[in-house]
This record gives sequence, C-alpha cells and structure tokens, in this order.
Amino acid sequence: MLGHDVGVSAEFSEVVRPNKGLRAPRPVNDADMEQARLFDEMLQDAINDLEDRIEIARARWMNRTHGQGVNNLPPEHLSRLHAELMEAQRLLAALRNRFW
Repeated sequence: MLGHDVGVSAEFSEVVRPNKGLRAPRPVNDADMEQARLFDEMLQDAINDLEDRIEIARARWMNRTHGQGVNNLPPEHLSRLHAELMEAQRLLAALRNRFW
C-alpha cells in the first residue's frame, strides 16, 4: 500500500495528480494567441453551420408531423445536431475564457 501513500499507483507506478486541473494556465505567447483566433473563427463557423442545419432539420420535421398527431419527438438526427452545437458552444466558451 506504499504506492497509495505517496501518490503513486501500485499497478502502473504512475504518479497520481488529483488536482492537475487546478494549476495556473501557462503564459500566452503570440503563436498561442494567433492559433486561438483561428480556432475561434473555426468554431464560430461551425456553430453558424450547425444552427442553419438545425433550422432546416426542424422545419422538415415540423412539415412531416404537422397535424398528424404522430410521434412528436424530434428525430435522432436533430438531437445529434443539438448535441454537436452544445459541444461547439462549450469549446468556444472555454477557448474565450482561456485567451480573452
């Protein structure tokens, strides 16, 4: 049990760092900032595209089910698009929180 006392996994002899996410972020240099700007643009484009695709999918779904009284749950495709949108928004927020 010595491994557990010193923060080392007995099975793999790896150092265990439970508070790894709490350390301060490293300083930002010009290259990091430029890359962050590019990722920001890419994520914004992806979010805009996903919002457009969701609107089209939602309109098609509403046209198919309008007045039919059938299953009103959104199709799996629409649910996946919403999940992708939420993930892209989460990534953009994290990126902006880190760099701006």
